[in-house]
Amino acid sequence: MDKVLIEIVKQCQEKGIIKSKSLLIDSTHMQANASKRQPLEVLRKAASRLRRSVKKQHSALYHKLPSYPNVKDIPEEEQGKRWLHYLAQLGEEVEEALPDAEGSIKEKLHVAKQIVEDERLLSKKGIASAVDPEARFGWKSKSRSFFGYKTHIAMTEEEIITSIKVTTGTSDDGKQLRELVDQTKEQGIELEEVLGDTAYSSKGNLSYLQEHDIKASIPLNPSVYGNREEDLFRYDKETDQVMCPAGHWSFRKARQGKKNVGTNQTDTFYFDVTTCQSCPLREGCYKEGSKTKTYSISVLSKEHEQQMKYLETEEYKKRSKIRPIIEHKNAELKRFHGLTTAKYRGLFGVKIQVYLAAFTVNIKRMIKLEQLHMHS
Repeated sequence: MDKVLIEIVKQCQEKGIIKSKSLLIDSTHMQANASKRQPLEVLRKAASRLRRSVKKQHSALYHKLPSYPNVKDIPEEEQGKRWLHYLAQLGEEVEEALPDAEGSIKEKLHVAKQIVEDERLLSKKGIASAVDPEARFGWKSKSRSFFGYKTHIAMTEEEIITSIKVTTGTSDDGKQLRELVDQTKEQGIELEEVLGDTAYSSKGNLSYLQEHDIKASIPLNPSVYGNREEDLFRYDKETDQVMCPAGHWSFRKARQGKKNVGTNQTDTFYFDVTTCQSCPLREGCYKEGSKTKTYSISVLSKEHEQQMKYLETEEYKKRSKIRPIIEHKNAELKRFHGLTTAKYRGLFGVKIQVYLAAFTVNIKRMIKLEQLHMHS
């Protein structure tokens, strides 16, 4: 799949289509071709699918399989444990009886193993579908969620996609930057600038781009400035204290985290919990019984201070107007090339779908740019 994309990018270079030295990076979500389920439903579905596959191909073995567990009138947590134990037992017996299983039985066994080995399943943070166990829950925004996958793309200003990364819905956008940049550079494309949104503004990413002499036209996350929209705590630089929404001041500060790593250190401010316990604004702020009440502010790194200065320049303000073109590319991929919903199940199948769509839009874009060049 990578080779197909690389070949198209190579042809664009040979034709002189790629002239810019800037890379735009963004991600978009893709709904899974399956529904999100609760852990008990996942376990029941996985067991049922495996039993049905065995019944179709090996009816004699099917009648020897262990019966479903009796979970009537017991707590949900215990039900989950019993179903988990049952699925593990079922998988072991089928695998022992059919060590060379192929086709649907092999597929269902693989899914059953994934579910049994998922330590986060019963806490509702792991596998959420017996049909597509690799799909994960993620966020489109602060209030809108999705269940599925993420597509991370990088493209030139000419709108030629140079690198792709497909991940589960829980993945961190910012952590994909290095791989997308490296994949692009490996194709012989010289880079002087990377444009992205606040998701890519980590200290580690800024440091990496600086080391490679690549300008980061990336706005900083509001939290870097010590601002959080969801609260009313205020830091006073003169007293080096934080005042809470009720007007009470912190009495102690401690710095946490290590220097010279990929994340910023934080200053943690401590409040008097005896005051918090009787505060009229304690609901949603102070947890009853807590021995401490703290508020943390990220400490500005050298990389973030330098970035702040660049963000104030006219050059950045001009360059930032270019970034939306990658959002238009993502919209094109979803609206006209089917990347709104996965056609396949599993990460590998979704990758095939994404690469084929990227290949198609790159061909379309290459032809259009060639035609424009001929008529100019």
